[in-house]
Amino acid sequence: MKRIYLTIAVGVAMSASAAVIKTLPAIISESQIVSGEKYLLHNVGRNKWVTEDAYAALVMAGQPAFGTGDSNGYAFTITRTPEGLYTFATATGRYIPEVGNGPIASVGSPDRAGKFTITAADNGTFTIVNSQDTIYGFDASDANFVGWNAGKGTSCFYQLIPAEMGPAAYPLAAYDEPEDKSAPNLNKWLNQDSLRASWVSLNTDSSPKIYPAITLCGDTTITVWRGERAALKALVMAPAKVENLEPTASLPWVSPRWMRYVITDDMKACGDHKFSLPTWLSPQVIDLPGALTLNKQTTRPVWVSIDVPADIAAGTYDCTLTIGTAQLVAHIQVVDRQLPPPSEWSFWLDLWQQPYSVSRYHDVPRWSDAHFEAMRPYMEALGKAGQKVVSAILFHEPWGVQSHDKFDPMVETIRLKDGGWKFDYTIFDRWVNFMDQCGINKAINCYSMIPWDMSFRYIDEATDTYQTLKTKTTSNEYSSLWSAFLTDFAAHLREKGWFEKTTIAMDERGLGDMQNALQLLRSVVPDMKMSLAGNYHAELIDELHDYSLALGQEPKITNTTKSARRRAGKITTMYTCCADAYPGLFSNSQSAEAAFIPVHCVAAGFDGYLHWSWLNWHETPLTDTRFRLFSPGDTYFFYPGPRSSQLFERLVEGVQLAEKVRILKAEKSNLTALNAALKNFKDASNQDPEGALNELKAVVNIMTPTALPEVTDEGEPEASTLFDLQGRKVDSPSRGLYVASGRKIVK
Repeated sequence: MKRIYLTIAVGVAMSASAAVIKTLPAIISESQIVSGEKYLLHNVGRNKWVTEDAYAALVMAGQPAFGTGDSNGYAFTITRTPEGLYTFATATGRYIPEVGNGPIASVGSPDRAGKFTITAADNGTFTIVNSQDTIYGFDASDANFVGWNAGKGTSCFYQLIPAEMGPAAYPLAAYDEPEDKSAPNLNKWLNQDSLRASWVSLNTDSSPKIYPAITLCGDTTITVWRGERAALKALVMAPAKVENLEPTASLPWVSPRWMRYVITDDMKACGDHKFSLPTWLSPQVIDLPGALTLNKQTTRPVWVSIDVPADIAAGTYDCTLTIGTAQLVAHIQVVDRQLPPPSEWSFWLDLWQQPYSVSRYHDVPRWSDAHFEAMRPYMEALGKAGQKVVSAILFHEPWGVQSHDKFDPMVETIRLKDGGWKFDYTIFDRWVNFMDQCGINKAINCYSMIPWDMSFRYIDEATDTYQTLKTKTTSNEYSSLWSAFLTDFAAHLREKGWFEKTTIAMDERGLGDMQNALQLLRSVVPDMKMSLAGNYHAELIDELHDYSLALGQEPKITNTTKSARRRAGKITTMYTCCADAYPGLFSNSQSAEAAFIPVHCVAAGFDGYLHWSWLNWHETPLTDTRFRLFSPGDTYFFYPGPRSSQLFERLVEGVQLAEKVRILKAEKSNLTALNAALKNFKDASNQDPEGALNELKAVVNIMTPTALPEVTDEGEPEASTLFDLQGRKVDSPSRGLYVASGRKIVK
């Protein structure tokens, strides 16, 4: 694979990874143009880039997806003609024409290539004018398409940026963090003379150079179930530089790891990312085990994972966390409760997978043995989080431009010479079997009968080339293709034993198209299932097997309807995306929001949670979470390495809490206290997610009735039979909430 490397001189903020971006400054004079070399065309006025899309249309787009094959479409070969004019050839060997009417496409013949004058303007920009000196080329007539402008407007000025092609090198082990350019609060640091550490809330985010305003805490208690994955967070403050410092824990099932900072900003919206926003550093990445050097007057969080053994005896286990000369103590109270393994969790977690990010970043061929081995630790981590659904891709790129790496199909579609269709399931079968090995095997959602641009790529046997059918759900061509595919696919799924757990899946498609696709599906394979992530439609509620509703749609579906769907074996979940500023899974979100979301789903009567991205890395995922679209971190919250994140771990925390709630409700244990705590989660806009979580934990993590002393029903319980909300016996109770025989009481 060839890749583009460049540095943008003006107007667009770039990531900090020197390993990926090669410095190539924009040229400032016509004499610097080297005939036959490649350049990128950056429209300064609109902060857009000229590119050729898959249909040979010339369009204005956001920041290129550097490092992928798709970014090659941004590179144009500029050639000087004997007359001193210039032609622009696209990466596919086509040319920009001289004049077009409205939206234009590239042309295939060199004879039809436009010949342009390139003239230097102010501030290192250029105007690009056709040979008749009447058209200023490459202006955007609207937000999407390249058009033409007969006047020299502010949107007609371009940077010409040299582009080189070459292999990319992505860090997996050691890497450099982005530089923190903020100033330290020296007045606080000057009073410190030694390395210090403190337990802090999981929801506490530190700043690298700011000495925190906290009361140091060296001793803490956490209450957990057997089989649970819990966590604590510590913060280390280094007044002086400390080299090769590695945190260690005294219990083998407790794993401390350094956290790493990434670039984020305050954007919480859809659309092109606003790179002009001020940036800051957020501690999101949980690093691989090992040592780090702490620079002078810096802070560094430590994520302490607690993997409670499933067969451990109930009791209190003391763990010492050692970080250089600093030590912290955690009392881990294991109650007499068992959390089932993730494969048995009822919560329906559906985080869509992106296998192509892994192949690019690990530099292995797609679907090679090396690709599967590179994916294995990522997908196993997802399986251990309780993931239920395999994301399968039926046709090339169902989602247009919203991901850095294009989604290739897992089923190869071939148009035969006689007009019939043939389908190759080799990759699909291997992917499904691989995900089963990783513990993800409850469902297979296949995208999509209704892709975002309604185009379907296939191999034309007659010419041995890729062709694209661009159509509508009402067309005969659409019906012909999908009738053939669905018939063949259903037979293949039945043969593999996968038919009952497979759905044909759609994402945010309108009611009309959904009804058209559903009607076609019912006419071809009546018993095949369909799913949708999108808005609520009463017309679809009985038709869809797996229905995920966007946050904010909850009032449109009643608990009665959700219960009826559940009894029918159907799945009803909720999802968040860039349109939801809160709660979110962005790198600028509170980590508590990630834990809040699954419990909100359960409190609102849903079966689980869906998120459209989990591993959709761009070029520098370890250092800069900003993508060319959406809020920072919206496209991924699991990092290369593999490295987890505080958002991912806290999402798992929320899923586990949802499971605890399910177990306790089934037992009818502490229902009054449990329902009272769940009220804090029914409103998704609750601005104190950590407070709500702490209150719920105090209820679900109490000692079980069998672990408490027996009491009679006569009279008030004696003091010796009272326990606090952490499960500790209380001999001299003061006023407050206590537990007796599994019941929450007030003294």
